[in-house]
Parts: sequence; structure tokens; C-alpha cells
Amino acid sequence: MKKISILSVSLVLLTSLFGQTAETLRVREFRKENENNIFKEYISFLSIPNIAADTMNLQKSAEFIMEMMKKRGIGEVKLLSPITAGAAPAIYGEVTTPGAKQTLIFYAHYDGQPVNPAEWAKGLDPF
Repeated sequence: MKKISILSVSLVLLTSLFGQTAETLRVREFRKENENNIFKEYISFLSIPNIAADTMNLQKSAEFIMEMMKKRGIGEVKLLSPITAGAAPAIYGEVTTPGAKQTLIFYAHYDGQPVNPAEWAKGLDPF
């Protein structure tokens, strides 16, 4: 009986150490319920060529990102024209939280450099 209680206490401690809060469990459940759609969306995004000089596909990528942001409830999503001709447009989205005392900024770029398809695994198109 003592071994079971020590094991139970150990499991409870380990569970709390690894962040098994109600919020964490809710996020995990959401991921489980939506993982196929999340994966499909990710693959769709990765299938858009993102070569920096390919302005047409960069525009498609920007539009795709904007739709993903809107779908997630990010307000005031805007496409900002590039300062330099031929550069990728910036995308701005804002989430406001009443009473917030800090601002968080996330930055990522979605343009890439050309690849040599002959050097790609199995000679497949990287997109």
C-alpha cells in the first residue's frame, strides 16, 4: 500500500511539474481535436513557393497568412506595402487585451532563398 501512495504522490508532482493546468489540458484537447486541420493548413501554406524574388507567390503567402490570422480572431489585420520595391509586404495584426500592461510583438519572415532542386531530397520539388 505504501508503494502505491508514493507512486500516486510522485505522479501528482510530476503532472504539476509538467504544466498540467486546466488551460494546458484545454489547449492539448483543442490540438487533438483539430490536428488534422492544423496539419492540412500548414501543408497548404508550405506548398506556396516563398522565393524572395517571386512577388506573385509572396503576395499569395501574405494573403494566406492574413486569412490564418483572421480565422484565429486577430483583429485589425492589415497588409503593409513594402518600403523597398520587390520586397515582401509586411502583415500586421493586433490583439488587444483590456488592462494589459505590456505589449508583445512577434516577428517572422515568410520569404526564402532559391533552392537547387537537384540538391533536394530525392530530387523532389521543395514546394
